[in-house]
Amino acid sequence: MPTPIFQLACIAVLGFAYAFLFAKTPREKRRALAIEAVLIAVTSWLGEETSILRYRFYAYPDTWWLKLDEVPLLVVAIWPMVVLSSRQIVDTLFPTLITRPLARAAVVGLAVVIDASLVETIAVASDLWHWVEGGYLGAPLIGLIGWGANAFAITLATTWPPLATTLNGPLSRLPRPLGCVLTPLVATAITHLVLVVAWWVFFRHVLRDTLPSWTLAVTLTLAIGGTLALYRRAPRIPLTLAIPRIAATSVFVALLASHIPSHVASDPHAAALPLLVGHFAAIALPYLALMAWSA
Repeated sequence: MPTPIFQLACIAVLGFAYAFLFAKTPREKRRALAIEAVLIAVTSWLGEETSILRYRFYAYPDTWWLKLDEVPLLVVAIWPMVVLSSRQIVDTLFPTLITRPLARAAVVGLAVVIDASLVETIAVASDLWHWVEGGYLGAPLIGLIGWGANAFAITLATTWPPLATTLNGPLSRLPRPLGCVLTPLVATAITHLVLVVAWWVFFRHVLRDTLPSWTLAVTLTLAIGGTLALYRRAPRIPLTLAIPRIAATSVFVALLASHIPSHVASDPHAAALPLLVGHFAAIALPYLALMAWSA
């Protein structure tokens, strides 16, 4: 799929997803939701922009429209849906975490890492962005951690009482102007702290090269085991939460269908189509099994 067509598809899906999200949000909560979405977008742009400039570990090609320096505007618009959707899924599957904001932020970060593994592997193979090093099916593990670190940091900054109260986070009440400035700065600082610690303690020394194809078997095993564990005890995911995610996933299904084999892709780390399909199936499995299809 050419990048312009992909971007047009993303715009259509984003328009639908945001309209759907605000339509099912009570009127009195929409303003706070809009402010939070803007905070997530600003924080995510700041996190990506500073990461690219500081580490030079990945880059977006010039085929993207309207970049905010290094980061495409469309990517910035996607980030709020990534974080907010993952929070809704986590709150549905693990409702007791609502009273444990630190643990909730960590699980939201983990959920985003899982989703990121699907997006990254297909995006790299489709030349949507490029990494300096390989990793799992073309996606460096530190890159996936970066997705989770950003989601963890923004969730922590807006919901964890020691930070949210100090910053006047939007989930408790509408933020003061100072809170709107400090929240992205604090969340970005947390993101970089997680990345630097993860890099120097672990990823600088191991798992930096392209991982062997058999690691897909590990992913499939974890997906099956996690699905079985959650199926027995977790609530089901309502279709109202799943519909925007299904729409977004359809774009990546189209990317898979038009996949350029890795031997002609410009990124040498891109994975072959059978591996991408296997990983896609592993990530889709728990969502399909936990969906409230009877609705």
